[in-house]
Amino acid sequence: MEGKFTEGRKDMVYLGQHSRYVRFPDEISVHLLHPHGNNPYAKSYAQQKRSRAFNNQTRPDIQLSGHLHTFTWIKEDYTHMIALAGVQDETEFFKRLGLQRDMGFCIIDYAIEKHLIRKIGVQYINLD
Repeated sequence: MEGKFTEGRKDMVYLGQHSRYVRFPDEISVHLLHPHGNNPYAKSYAQQKRSRAFNNQTRPDIQLSGHLHTFTWIKEDYTHMIALAGVQDETEFFKRLGLQRDMGFCIIDYAIEKHLIRKIGVQYINLD
């Protein structure tokens, strides 16, 4: 309905549209990123390129990125870089561009010791 205000969810906090650093307990940092660009020639190429560009002062422990709707998980130095699949069905836009996409989500478990990630598990649940 036009002109009708709908109150947003109280259990979610909007962190922005493109990029945000979040610090979790025990000083673990997570970089949430919605990058720009097209599908690279190799799935992990964009993650590897971003990893090389990180400043050691701002390098996160985990980077979660979207945009390409494909799942990959790599570790560069001490940063776990996880590109997340989409949860939206294939659109006409994806079909026209011939873009590959994965449909699913991840559950991430980790253990921290002395402010470092000592154990991490990424479970990918495929929705295709």
